[in-house]
Amino acid sequence: MSKENLPNDDRMASGPGPATTEGSGDKRGVAFVASAWLRRSAGRMPAPVARMIRRKPPALSTKDLLRQQRLAVLAFIAGAATLAGSIAASTQISGASTASVNAGGRGVGVNPGTPTISTGPTPSTGGLGLNHPSPGTRTGSPSPSRSAGSYSVFRCAATGSSATARMTVTGLNPNGSGDDFAAIQNAIDIAGQRGGGIVALPAGTFVIDSHLVLRDNVELTGVGPATVIKAGPGFLSTQGPGGGYSLISTGGASNVTIADLTADQSGDTLDGNLPARLAGYVVEGFFSSNVVIDGVYVRNPFTYSIAMARSTDFCIENCNVAVTTANRYNQLDGIHILDSHSGQVIGNAIRSGDDGMAAHTIGAPVYDVLFARNKVFGGETDAGLQLAVGNYPIYAIKVEDNDFYGSLYGIRVGYYSDPGAAVSQISISANYIHNLAEGRRSPAIDLDGPGGADSITDVTVTGNRICQAGAISVQPGPGNAVTNTTDC
Repeated sequence: MSKENLPNDDRMASGPGPATTEGSGDKRGVAFVASAWLRRSAGRMPAPVARMIRRKPPALSTKDLLRQQRLAVLAFIAGAATLAGSIAASTQISGASTASVNAGGRGVGVNPGTPTISTGPTPSTGGLGLNHPSPGTRTGSPSPSRSAGSYSVFRCAATGSSATARMTVTGLNPNGSGDDFAAIQNAIDIAGQRGGGIVALPAGTFVIDSHLVLRDNVELTGVGPATVIKAGPGFLSTQGPGGGYSLISTGGASNVTIADLTADQSGDTLDGNLPARLAGYVVEGFFSSNVVIDGVYVRNPFTYSIAMARSTDFCIENCNVAVTTANRYNQLDGIHILDSHSGQVIGNAIRSGDDGMAAHTIGAPVYDVLFARNKVFGGETDAGLQLAVGNYPIYAIKVEDNDFYGSLYGIRVGYYSDPGAAVSQISISANYIHNLAEGRRSPAIDLDGPGGADSITDVTVTGNRICQAGAISVQPGPGNAVTNTTDC
């Protein structure tokens, strides 16, 4: 989203114990205390066991009896110590075994080295490729950070739909002919009426001439990028639930999942340059909560590819955006967080025609958002990540372990109102910013604002690596610091 091309019709969301020491004289007392405890314990045991432990009437002298009691107590204490040692060793072995197993699973902070996201072509879809888990995985993407000696594990907090019942979609034309909107939307509606369900599509191309809208506790899923939902020739004749031309929208629903499919907006064949173009987005969370968008590929967009608009508790992960329509449209942001809060953007591959990712305020603040482990190619006149500030603040943003390249800026702040709201509590760490559009003339990080020292505060930039990119600039202000930057 370029400042010079600020859209007039970008969606405006409305509403709002004391220490003791033991001397030699105390040992006898300890022995008698232990002996007394042994006798009390024997009283609670089954009779055969108690008879083995309970003291019999002495047949020996009192002195001999006392000696034998002491020996018995010492033997008991030694045995207890041996047993405790065995338990501790067993626990240690068990823990090591568990760690060994978990090291190969999701969500464990094991640092296996710098992760790789493929940028080669993806079969049947073209554009950026992404190492993607098998369909059905909904547990988030664990990721070691590049910080030496430490790691972070990134997970989705949102869970999306909890439904397990699968809906059969009948009447589909997987060869790209006809209009499959009614068949798919009908299955979504029935699933919602039943309290939730999984609307599962097979491989194929399913053309729709309207806009799919999810219902509460519904999951719309395919088998991967080979499941294509594509805008048809009549797609522009109607608009989505919030205006504009969304392909798939949550439409105010809660507990929803969109997963393992390709969303093709047909911007290469349709003329999407319409007044409401930026009022709806290819795949969107719209006025919703607990939204998961996982493993979605976006192709041929004429608006933002994946967006959250006035939504909360969301996660966008493992998605793949490849914009090849930048010669036809501007404002082609990859992943756009608008007036939303409390979410994660994790492990996505983005080749954008504008800002690769954006946090944007128009009608509400954006806060408590994590951008982690994304591979982002932003537009050559735009940013890998832009904090786009309107009349509401942006705060509590974490940007960690991302790979930014190709754009004019790595990370920047932009102002879309005068004077603009505050930016604060921003953490930028362990990112790789490299090969920017103008090399060392392109700022790696540019967080300078027009409002003076109070407009940008509590910004920590640490442990980032830059290569063929320019300087890191952060406006002086309370709590702002740049440390441990490395170059190539």
